[in-house]
Amino acid sequence: MVNNPVKLRNKLLSSINNIICDFQENPYSYLYERDIQCALFAEMRKEISQMVSVPGINEKKYLLNLIYSEYACKGHKERIDLVCLNPDKLADAERQQHKKEDTFIYGLPILAAIEIKYIAMGYFNKGIDISFQDYDKLHKMGEPETMGNKLALCFRQKDAENSVFITEDFKQSNNLDIVCDLNGVYAITPKRIIKVTKN
Repeated sequence: MVNNPVKLRNKLLSSINNIICDFQENPYSYLYERDIQCALFAEMRKEISQMVSVPGINEKKYLLNLIYSEYACKGHKERIDLVCLNPDKLADAERQQHKKEDTFIYGLPILAAIEIKYIAMGYFNKGIDISFQDYDKLHKMGEPETMGNKLALCFRQKDAENSVFITEDFKQSNNLDIVCDLNGVYAITPKRIIKVTKN
């Protein structure tokens, strides 16, 4: 059971970096964005198998996982690729019903929200800006009290030798060994991990 927020964040980072390592060893084992999303979902569920109890209205309690995919955020129709719910805020979450059902369990407080983009063969003219659109979406969807960490990961199936992928509008870090933060935008290619910010 993961009670410590630092341990929970470390397990999330470990899951992300395990999938990145696998991707970098064989990028063609992932042909579609959904492949990466599914692999990361499975890895996160394996690392964080904790079940949490959330008090209900129609039911005494709901036993939920902390890891979900395609998760809704309260008040928004768009979904988030992957989330880790915030176990410290679940018991006190607003329990508002919809059509007399406990639909609030579909919009609980989030510790980490992750968006994934995948630039595969045939789409190499796309750039890192597509992940910044996701990152901006996360910021519009969640306030700090309902959504803590916001992370956008942009996987590129082939290393970019030109400036199409990361243009001069963006600043990039030196090549990193791992993703070390659950906030921000990262570019992942078969040879590089780069944290990217806007200029």
